[in-house]
Amino acid sequence: MLRAFVLALLIANITFFAWTQGWLGAAHSQTADREPDRLQRQVNAEHVKVNAAASRQAASASSAPVAPAPSKSSPAPQALACLEAGPLADDEAMQLARATIKHIGLSTANLSVRQEETPPTWAVITIKMPSRDFQTRKEETLKRLHIPYTILHSPPELDTSLLLSQHENQAQAQAQFDAHERRGLKGIRVLAMPRPNAQYLHINQLSASQHAELLKLRDKALGPRRFMACAATSGNTGTSP
Repeated sequence: MLRAFVLALLIANITFFAWTQGWLGAAHSQTADREPDRLQRQVNAEHVKVNAAASRQAASASSAPVAPAPSKSSPAPQALACLEAGPLADDEAMQLARATIKHIGLSTANLSVRQEETPPTWAVITIKMPSRDFQTRKEETLKRLHIPYTILHSPPELDTSLLLSQHENQAQAQAQFDAHERRGLKGIRVLAMPRPNAQYLHINQLSASQHAELLKLRDKALGPRRFMACAATSGNTGTSP
C-alpha cells in the first residue's frame, strides 16, 4: 500500500515537471509570459521602434497649461448723435433757440449754425408809389376790389410799393397777376424777391440720453421742424462762439 502511494506521488511529480517545461504540448508553460520566452515569441520584433520625439511631445502637451477661452469683446461704443432744429426765421429766433438748449444743460461748445441757401419768393407787387396822393388812390382801388396788401419799406428800391401776394414759384405769381389784370388793376408786376438763408441750429456729440431729451423738446423758437437728424449737406456751417 505504501509502495503504491509513493509510486503515484512520483508519477504526479514527473507529470507536473513535464507540464511546466512545456513537454506536454497543449499545456501552458509557467515561463510562457516571462523573459526570454516572451521575446522569442514576438513577430518581427526588429521592426518595433520607440519614437522618443513623439513621446516627449505628448508629454509636453499633457503638461502644458490650458489656455483660457477668449472673452467676449466689449461692444463698440455707440456713435454720438447729431441733431438740428430749423429753419429758424431770423437771428432773434436763433438766440432764443440757443437759450433753450443752454437751459437743458447742453454745452455751447457743441452748438453750431448751418446756413442753407433759400430760393427766392415770387411776388405780385405794385410799382413804387411816386407820391403820397398816388399811393392813397391805389390803396382805395385795392380796398374796393377787396385785394389785401402790405406797404413795403425795405429794401430801399421797393419802398412805398404795395405787396399784393407771395408765391413759391413764378408760374403761380404770373397766374395771380393775370387775374388782377382781368379785373382792371394796373401798375402791378411780378417780381422775384430774395429771401435770407435758412438757418439751422446744429448740435453734435450727443449722448443717447441727450438725443432722446432733445427729440421730445418743444419750443416755439425751434421752428416747425423741431429737432431732427442732421442733414448731409454741403451748405455753409459756422461754429457758434
